[in-house]
Amino acid sequence: VLGIGNVHDFHAAHQSFSVFLLDWAGFLMRTRLVFLASLFVTIAIPLSAVIVDRSAITVGNRVITDSEIIRRIRLAAFQNGLVPDLSLASRREAAQRLIGLKLVEREMDLGNYVRESSDQSAQQLSAFTAEHFKGSAEAVRLALSVIDLTPADLQADLAEQADFESFVELRFLPAVAQASDQEV
Repeated sequence: VLGIGNVHDFHAAHQSFSVFLLDWAGFLMRTRLVFLASLFVTIAIPLSAVIVDRSAITVGNRVITDSEIIRRIRLAAFQNGLVPDLSLASRREAAQRLIGLKLVEREMDLGNYVRESSDQSAQQLSAFTAEHFKGSAEAVRLALSVIDLTPADLQADLAEQADFESFVELRFLPAVAQASDQEV
């Protein structure tokens, strides 16, 4: 049986036990530095955040951004040969048109209406260029760049207009053919 007498130097229990007071001090200092660095990063990153685009209106689950409203004003002015009017009244009017357009887009999605293909929209852009700029794509690009637009913006707008027109024709086409006065 093992007793107190069998353990060598067990009788030294009355003596003090040495503790290293600065044993883990370096670890604690590093932990504090890591904590302060992570705190700085979490505070500094949100301070450098930039607003990319502001949402102006929501229509159902679709969002109309402020830049969409401005782009709509510029495209309408370009197609009408006017200078863009970015006043508050003009923005409200453009926002109302975009709300109607988003509602039509939603109806087109629900009804699985066919949209313009990229080839058809490219043909529309070519036709617009031929009609208004004598076929000069460079003149269109320069005229659009003056009002901060690109040919892709114009092409997308022309495609949206064609989609809207085809939707209205298909959606509100009478189901029964109308009889003429001569047939009656």
